[in-house]
Amino acid sequence: MLKNIFISFTVFLLFLYLWFINISPFNFKGTSIKDKLEDAFSSSSFIIETTLFSIGIILSIAFFALLNHIISTNMKVISKQTLSLPFCTFTSWVISVCSLLGVSSYLYPELFYSHEAWKSPFFLYTCIFMGFFFLTISFWLKKNRLNFIIIVTPFILSYLIPTISISYSNHSQLNHKNVFIIGIDSLNTNLLKTEYTPFISEFIKSATYLPNSYTHVARTFPSWMSILSGDYPLTNKARLNLTDFERINVEKSLPYYLKQAGYTNYFSLDERRFSHIDDRLFFDSTIGPPATVGEFIFSKLLDIPLLVITSDLVIFNFFMPQIHNNRAAWQTYSPEKYNEKLKNSIDIDNTPIFLSSHFTLPHWPYKSSHNESNNKDLYDKYLEAVKHVDTQVQDLISFLQANGLLENSILFLLTDHGESFAREEDMPANNFNLVNLAGHGTSIVSKPQFNVLISFKEFKGSFEVSHTGINSNLNYALTDVAPTILDMLGLNPTTTFDGDSVFKVKSQRLLPVESSLKPMFDKSGNLNVSGTVAKNASLFEMNTLGQLVLKESLYPTIMKEKQRGVIYGKWQLSIYPELDNAIFITNLESYKLYNYDSFDNNELKKFLLSKLCTLYAPEIIQSNIIPCLNTKNFLEVS
Repeated sequence: MLKNIFISFTVFLLFLYLWFINISPFNFKGTSIKDKLEDAFSSSSFIIETTLFSIGIILSIAFFALLNHIISTNMKVISKQTLSLPFCTFTSWVISVCSLLGVSSYLYPELFYSHEAWKSPFFLYTCIFMGFFFLTISFWLKKNRLNFIIIVTPFILSYLIPTISISYSNHSQLNHKNVFIIGIDSLNTNLLKTEYTPFISEFIKSATYLPNSYTHVARTFPSWMSILSGDYPLTNKARLNLTDFERINVEKSLPYYLKQAGYTNYFSLDERRFSHIDDRLFFDSTIGPPATVGEFIFSKLLDIPLLVITSDLVIFNFFMPQIHNNRAAWQTYSPEKYNEKLKNSIDIDNTPIFLSSHFTLPHWPYKSSHNESNNKDLYDKYLEAVKHVDTQVQDLISFLQANGLLENSILFLLTDHGESFAREEDMPANNFNLVNLAGHGTSIVSKPQFNVLISFKEFKGSFEVSHTGINSNLNYALTDVAPTILDMLGLNPTTTFDGDSVFKVKSQRLLPVESSLKPMFDKSGNLNVSGTVAKNASLFEMNTLGQLVLKESLYPTIMKEKQRGVIYGKWQLSIYPELDNAIFITNLESYKLYNYDSFDNNELKKFLLSKLCTLYAPEIIQSNIIPCLNTKNFLEVS
């Protein structure tokens, strides 16, 4: 057995070495790797996560060592000792490694070691049959029976035990309705068509749909904090991804008020690398991969066949949750498997449920484990991802309906932000050669980045409630979601919100918008991962939970670089500090851009600038918002 453990460890190191010398290195310019490592190993959470992952590796090595011990000893016994033990050991490892490569290639064709040759039916089935034969023959030989049971137990626990049946109580008898918010990442609202989003498009037809809706910052964490808090990023302080929770007022939130009312709160996110919402926001359960530095590091090891197979088993997944059901580790991410994990995580009892679930498949790189878009350009890859996420949403809503959870409920379907591909149509006409960046949160005049989906249904029993009196021609924002839900539930929070219940909005309001950090793109519009990491690595540090957070000391500097704007009716005023504080006016209906100085409606442009300066008054001086400093607007708001 010791010999097999040594061989298993050697095989693991060989896979690791060959993978490591072939991966693209990251160049952390201006960042001390030594400092980053010191920060990491000074965190008890990171040490615990590293220890657990290391245990997972050790168990995986031992698992394959035991498997080969069974095969080699059974092979020697069945040959009546005519075959030498070294020959049997060598043969068993050839069989197991070939099976390992074949199975991992078949299940995860995008991994580093995956290849069409490994998953050819003859090769794969032959290796699996031989391995299975020499394992199961343990019972006939009356040898290695206990070892065989140890080997098959993780598979039984993972695949053969039926899902525990869900007991359902009549939620119509509960004091409050179930509340569901289903979010979709990076969905350009121009794709809300039957061709691309058949289920969502059909949902919208019978739902309350607010087409003129916007996010305040086109990034996931600020958007979801707006959804859950009902406040502008300017108010709740979540203005960038990975904002430290120490800056944020977490008590004034939708999950807080629902928990006070007796709800069980769930938050599901399949990619938490840049959005670390968890129990600090009064969620009872967080579904998804870890939101830690360890996740970023250890998820890279998914390419090692030894780990990718074992980490998918229940026992091993406890130690290595970073590798599977993690959208960031897209090579092993299965939309269907993640949905099953999500559905099995919901405990249906006599308490009302609040579920916030966000699917990130349409986020770059627009791929999953069995993507069909390798030969397509970037935009076509995106379209494939949009079609797949439409199916994910349909599957989740079908589950809620099949289990009676939609009876007496409120269901919101929304997006956190849109997506731009630096095409001509992604920017307004007459844009004066304004920098046209792909992605989201990069340019506030790009309507495809900031326009979002907000639609909802309310159910009384199994019947949909028809809502009237909502003016769909007005502008709305993600900050209106929390006040609307609380209003529909008849809950009266003790605090006020920047957003409003959509039932109470009777006229146009001012909506602030602002940009975020800008990733780097190559000439083809693809994200330059290495360049982006190098550019932004020095902006973050690790907190006591082992999570990356934005350095507090850099917050004022980053705030100065933000584009700021305000939307009122069909008009948007935008200030671009990177263009010498140029000011632009956008007609959102005709999608045309105007230079502030040449815009002929003096009263309107002065009104919009004055309101922007009023909204951002607390940071005019610190962030050096020149247009507000250079006009009487500053005198009016100071």
